[in-house]
Amino acid sequence: MPNPKLPKVAKNHLAFSSLSHGITQTQNVLEQLLRMMTLELNFGLHVTG
Repeated sequence: MPNPKLPKVAKNHLAFSSLSHGITQTQNVLEQLLRMMTLELNFGLHVTG
C-alpha cells in the first residue's frame, strides 16, 4: 500500500530498492537452476560415457 505521507522521492526509492531486491533474488534462483542443470549434465555424461 502506498503511504501518502511519504514524499514522491521516497516512494520512488522504495520501489527501486524492492525492484533491485527482486532482481537479485531472481539472479540467485537462476544461478541455482543453472548449477543444478550443469551437475545433471555432467552426471549424465559420466553415466553414459
